[in-house]
Amino acid sequence: MAMLIIFLFILGSVHFSQGTEDASCRDCNTRLDYMMKVHADLLMKYETLLEMYESNRDRIEALEGKIKDAKLEKGSSQVAAIWSTEEAKNVTANLSAEAKQEETEENHQKASIRIFGKAGQRNTHHKQVRDVVDQPNKQLLSDNAETVDTGGTMRDTRSFDVEENVAFSAYLDQELTHLHVGHIVRCNQIVINDGSGYNAASGVFTAHVPGVYFFAFTIDTHAGEMNVRLVQDGVNLFGAVSTPRIMGGNYGVTRLGRGQSVWLEIVHNDDVELIGMPTFHMVSFSGFLLYQ
Repeated sequence: MAMLIIFLFILGSVHFSQGTEDASCRDCNTRLDYMMKVHADLLMKYETLLEMYESNRDRIEALEGKIKDAKLEKGSSQVAAIWSTEEAKNVTANLSAEAKQEETEENHQKASIRIFGKAGQRNTHHKQVRDVVDQPNKQLLSDNAETVDTGGTMRDTRSFDVEENVAFSAYLDQELTHLHVGHIVRCNQIVINDGSGYNAASGVFTAHVPGVYFFAFTIDTHAGEMNVRLVQDGVNLFGAVSTPRIMGGNYGVTRLGRGQSVWLEIVHNDDVELIGMPTFHMVSFSGFLLYQ
């Protein structure tokens, strides 16, 4: 009886195990069928897309040809535009060169007119300066003085009975603007004028006593470059330059005959200014007799 029960138990276990294995196999078959169905669908879609491409290949190739032709046409237009631009530049350059040539010739003509005009003005100005210088000289000579005319300036040949001590110093007490080349710097305020050789109205010193003289001057400006020189009867002796906020000046020694004159005048630049003040004597002119 016991043996029968054991046999029945073993038989039941084998049957249960076989049932479980059959269930697992059915599940695997289901999954395999699903995957095969998905693969078939993908294959069908791929074939559909391939057929669509084949059917539209002619249209695609036609569009590609049109695109290529359009690019070639655009490139040709750009080349033509560039060529036209270069040609226009060359024409413009030629016209500009011709215009500049005509302008240069016209400027040369105008410059020649200005140069000759300024030369005439300089000669007239020099004559006016000589007239100013000669006037006090003529007044100093007595009626019975023996004189010699040397180029328009009266020179005294006899001995003058005057003081031997000669010294002067003067300064500018105001601002002078719009000065031009050849303008005489008139230091209008006298500090000392022993011998009465300096004329504050004209800015000219005239030697009443012949001898060797020492002269010094200073200048100052607030705008541009100022060039001033000390001249003896119109001949340059010493020069100086001043730039904004920087004073300039010079000094030197020269021999003067009786009646010869020296003064300061603007040189090189036009439309310049001098800065003078009543308290700070930045523009000044001084001199004295060293020996006879």
